[in-house]
Amino acid sequence: MCIRDRYQRRVHGEILDIKKGMIDLVRDLNFENEIKKNPALEKHLKAVADERWQEVSVQDEYKQPYLNSEFDNYVVLTGLPKTTSEKIAMLGKVLTEKIFVKLQIQEYFTNLQFGFSDNSKSETDGTALVEFLTPENAKQAAEALNNFQLDKNHKLLAHTLLDYDQITQQESNFTPPNLLPKSDLQKWLLDPGFRDQFVVKQKTKVFLHWFNYLEKETQNALSIDYKSINDAKRLTWSRNGTYLVAIEEEGFTLYGGESLQQIAFYDHVGVKKLEFSPDEKYVLSFNGTMYEIDNAENYIVWQVGTAERIRTFKAQQNDTWGVFKWSFDSQYLAKTTEDTLSIYELPSMHLFEKSHIKVSNIQSIAWAPDRNILALACHQGAKERESNTTIQSRISLLEIPSKRETKWKTIPWQMKHCSFQWEERGKFLAAHMERIKGKKQTSDVIQVGDLHKKTLEVSDLEQTERIKKISFDPTGKKVALSILELDPQGKEPTSSALHRFSINIIHVAEEGNTLNLRDIGRVTTRLTPEVYWSSSGVFFVLANTDLENPNLGYIEFCSLKPIANSPFLTIESIKQTRIPYLTAIEWDASGRFVCGFSDKNGTYTIFNAYGEQLYRDVVQDLNQFLWRPRPRIVLPVEKEKELNNNFNKFAKKYEEHDDRIVNAAKYEEERRREEMKKEFLAYMEKKRSVWESAKDERVKLRGFDEDNMSDVTIEEIIESEELIA
Repeated sequence: MCIRDRYQRRVHGEILDIKKGMIDLVRDLNFENEIKKNPALEKHLKAVADERWQEVSVQDEYKQPYLNSEFDNYVVLTGLPKTTSEKIAMLGKVLTEKIFVKLQIQEYFTNLQFGFSDNSKSETDGTALVEFLTPENAKQAAEALNNFQLDKNHKLLAHTLLDYDQITQQESNFTPPNLLPKSDLQKWLLDPGFRDQFVVKQKTKVFLHWFNYLEKETQNALSIDYKSINDAKRLTWSRNGTYLVAIEEEGFTLYGGESLQQIAFYDHVGVKKLEFSPDEKYVLSFNGTMYEIDNAENYIVWQVGTAERIRTFKAQQNDTWGVFKWSFDSQYLAKTTEDTLSIYELPSMHLFEKSHIKVSNIQSIAWAPDRNILALACHQGAKERESNTTIQSRISLLEIPSKRETKWKTIPWQMKHCSFQWEERGKFLAAHMERIKGKKQTSDVIQVGDLHKKTLEVSDLEQTERIKKISFDPTGKKVALSILELDPQGKEPTSSALHRFSINIIHVAEEGNTLNLRDIGRVTTRLTPEVYWSSSGVFFVLANTDLENPNLGYIEFCSLKPIANSPFLTIESIKQTRIPYLTAIEWDASGRFVCGFSDKNGTYTIFNAYGEQLYRDVVQDLNQFLWRPRPRIVLPVEKEKELNNNFNKFAKKYEEHDDRIVNAAKYEEERRREEMKKEFLAYMEKKRSVWESAKDERVKLRGFDEDNMSDVTIEEIIESEELIA
């Protein structure tokens, strides 16, 4: 019997005692005189009490005190000295009054029970079950107690009861992951033609293609026609494109290598969301369920290489996907609750400095892309808005591990929402906030803080127009605002068919030593509310993917064009088209190509950044189209300037390569003629050697050597003509 079962029996016994107490409660009520007069009444009162208990159990179950059958606030402690029953009190005193106090967990401690080696309880077996106030307290205590050296002969091991059960109930048959060499997993990145890959899912068939953009065709990237993945509900790529992930009902599977070999299966029932760490050594999975008492594994942190669970978390009642964030170097994983910031260190997933960081009303966080600085936004949550509770809105920057905090500009108004976007090199941070101006009135505020200065300088811009969507470009230097245009009466059109949008582009311009938010301009009366940026931040696509909108499928290709003799930019509309039943728009990692995908009519169409259609295919039962991501490498500013200054030098090399592909027919003809010339010269050389080898025989037959001029007699015939008159 496992420890959990043992204590469940004890608690269930206590529940039965409570029920018995309710039935016996009639004895404590003032029914003595009535029972004396009518002894049969006692039996009736017991029956009524029992009936009332059943009624409460069925009808008012939510009012009952909850029996936590998971015991997730317990810690299993092993490695203790074995002692007799007479010395148990002394051992307990050492633990609770010395060890727990030293490790700063005594205030959360509520109960301690030792395990015994036999039923007589005469000697302990070196284990104990320790109860704490909350599951988080138990996790903190387990981290503090684990590997604690009690004395020279006893080293403690501590695990939460949930982790202990998982360890002891592991199956004995273990299938190790199919670990492929890194060179095999990343070989596709070394393609000499700098081509991109994409995957197409057709029911259970998975096709991996190279996109030959110059020839405007695709090429199978697998050694077989396709890969069969039977149980996949959908596919996704790991962050850097190393692994193809099949999300299944019982968990998810990683595939990699040239033939998409199966790497490992990760058991997480109902998994819906995944996020890999930046170095792809770890992955966080989430089964998407709301808070459930019986489900303690909503979140799981995995070691990718070994398919090992490092740590599990139960979702809080108001959790949504995004409460966990990876640091840029995969050293930390941060988690937020309403009033707590928890930072876990990898690979142990132990709590940073063994304590949580108290942060009131924390709502969103974002790590910097180049160092371990965490941006925090604290403002009203849903509960505070419902109760009309005023909360001081604030943004701050927290440096890890020093915990040094940098204050942001004071925000004197109430904030409803805040999202962050870091500049790709971490030079500045942009914050988009929704400001509450009244019960039903809000405005959008964008603030940008320059982090590369001694004192943080913040610029801001407020938009009072009705913004439907906001989209930062991947470099973090530009933001697109999709604004719903109002009708002549100043009201929002009731029919989506009448909706028209203005797309306003804001540029974070570095002008001298200051950052300014520049309004580049806008395009108006568009049918397309969604903005999709390329990775370069220069090209973008406007599209409408609303399935209930009659303007579904409209696409417009745009770019930001420099103004002559000016540091500013302007918006250029390049081309417009339409894809029926458009499902999604997706740029490739290089920012050169964009695909419009429709699962309803089974088509995917690939365009270049200028809107030129390069390739289109119709696939029956098409489910998904996904470009393969690449590791994102941000060059230092100096290196980027060097490449720009020597662009023509580098371009010449690659233009020659591209020209050979584009003009393949011409180069093929040249190659064919060169081959014919080589064949002719080889033939002539062969015949010349035959001629030379027969020289002696020719001299013998002729009596002279034609190559020796002394053996040659030249006869000259002179004709003379005489004219007779």
